[in-house]
Parts: sequence; C-alpha cells; structure tokens
Amino acid sequence: MSKYKKITPEEFSLLLKEDKEWQLLDVRESWEIEISRIPNSIFIPMDEVISRVNELDKEKPVAIICRSGVRSAKIAEALSIYPFKEIANIEGGINEWSKTLDNNIREY
Repeated sequence: MSKYKKITPEEFSLLLKEDKEWQLLDVRESWEIEISRIPNSIFIPMDEVISRVNELDKEKPVAIICRSGVRSAKIAEALSIYPFKEIANIEGGINEWSKTLDNNIREY
C-alpha cells in the first residue's frame, strides 16, 4: 500500500474547498510551466524537490501534479519519508485537469 493518496483533479478540487490548507506542488520543468500553469501552484522541478523540500509547509497537506501523473507519483513516494500532514498524487496530471476542470489550462 502506498503512503500517499491517489486522487483525480476533481477530487483535489473538492478537497481544496473543504480544506484551504492544501499546497499544490507542480513538479514539471520550466518549459512546461510556460505552456500551462495552475494558479497558486508551487513550482519546483522534479529533480529539485528533495533539495528544496523546506520550501513546502510540512504542517499542511500537499498534492503533487505533473503532465500525466507519472513524475508526480514518484515525488509523492519520495516525499512520504517526510512528516507531511497528508500527501496526494493527482492522477492524470495537468492534462486530466485541463479535460475535466479547466479547459483554459492547455494540454500538451
């Protein structure tokens, strides 16, 4: 069993309405952020997350997103050694977010 939740973009949206404390960590590369970005997300490229983990508030839950959900799952697993309140991977990533929540966010 994994140490993090697997959630859809819609489920994250509902969680955010219930608990405004959620942090949204975007682990894509800077060129990907230029294509599409979710407002109020925290951008730390995948390769820098562990070295920059102190930029995240461990007292608050964190959801991780990438393009399709693969990189974010790896980071969710890596972050599970830290004492975050809760960790979630957004399945389907930003492309699923675009399809189901906000088609102003560009797919690529």
